[in-house]
Amino acid sequence: MKKTILLLPLMILSGFCLKALAQSTMAERQFCADPARYQYRLTDIKNLYGQDMHYDYDAANCLVKESVYESENDLAEETLYTYDERHYLIKMEIREYPRGGGDPIVSYRHIYTRDDQGYIVKYTRFRRRALTPDDLELIEDVEGTYFYDEQHRPIRAEYDFWDEQAGDWYKGKTCELAYNGKGLLEKVTMMADGSTLETERLTYNAQGKITSLTLSVPGNNDVTEVYTYDGHGDIIKAGRKDFMFEYEYDQDMLAEKTFIPRHTVRDLTYFGKRNCAVFAGLPENDSFTHAVASIKLPTPDDDSEEGEEESEKTTMKYEKIETTGVNNVATQADAQAAKVEIKAGQLILNVGSELVGKPWQLFTTSGQLLQCGSAVKATTTLDIAPLTPGTYVIRLGRVAFTFTK
Repeated sequence: MKKTILLLPLMILSGFCLKALAQSTMAERQFCADPARYQYRLTDIKNLYGQDMHYDYDAANCLVKESVYESENDLAEETLYTYDERHYLIKMEIREYPRGGGDPIVSYRHIYTRDDQGYIVKYTRFRRRALTPDDLELIEDVEGTYFYDEQHRPIRAEYDFWDEQAGDWYKGKTCELAYNGKGLLEKVTMMADGSTLETERLTYNAQGKITSLTLSVPGNNDVTEVYTYDGHGDIIKAGRKDFMFEYEYDQDMLAEKTFIPRHTVRDLTYFGKRNCAVFAGLPENDSFTHAVASIKLPTPDDDSEEGEEESEKTTMKYEKIETTGVNNVATQADAQAAKVEIKAGQLILNVGSELVGKPWQLFTTSGQLLQCGSAVKATTTLDIAPLTPGTYVIRLGRVAFTFTK
């Protein structure tokens, strides 16, 4: 009987669906805490260089706001996250709050253009011009284009910059990325005008974990950051001899089951690998087995009393991702065009006449296509009882919903 149920959708596949099945793996959703993958998500970072960060999520478990607080709980900055109907990040907006009160001021807006598989192919930055204190106008000043290999690994990025005085664009820097025989990032090279600006080289241990990152800048001595692991595969020290971070972990929480926001391809190719660390120094590449509980920041390298004091710890707070119950949330929809109901393990699509005959697809939030077909009539019923607990995306034409089981 199970085989019959699984084969039924194949009988109504449209040409669109067959094309979708033939596509390669969808891009990872780096800002969504999918319950099918994660059990916990980051909510707070306390006392990171005197600042506190708080993270808010929507009903689909996607990060929607990062708030930064100064001393005495004064809100200093917010980053707002916007997604497309597939839950891919398409906009980040940074708002600064004036000291002493007042309305927030948008300082930066980052726009990400993605291909059909969710990979970032273009980046546009707008920044506040701020010619005067009252100048709130945003101007476009950076454009990025990204290229990938057949395995969808980023291999090149090209950036153009706006020269406001000349009133024209000029070719900026280019970033090239190279990988070793195991597919691990091995070298990041920044170039401009045919010359190398800097090169980062990474080394790994037998387990594929980063052990060092060396920065080479022409005309300067190399700088190497090293990473020391414990027996659990967690980095306990990271940095340079004179500037070392130390880490403690929650042994009851696995890193692979704990969501933290990650960097985009723009961050990697614009700032370099060393500046794409998480928790003030940890590489993102599977460099810790358990969830980070606290960080001991480097102390000043001097002989003063302040330098002799032990630095305060930065701590992390997580929360369990609730997966009980079933609910549906529209992420992009004309309320009159389609409605979703969930009854007795069935997902019911009620569509308007303009959507009858349109293709539908059911995805995991990681981009895996599970089912697809066509809405051959005004009401289409899907059996979701076999689905494992988690968040899913149902797309019908240009309308999309998420639901959590």
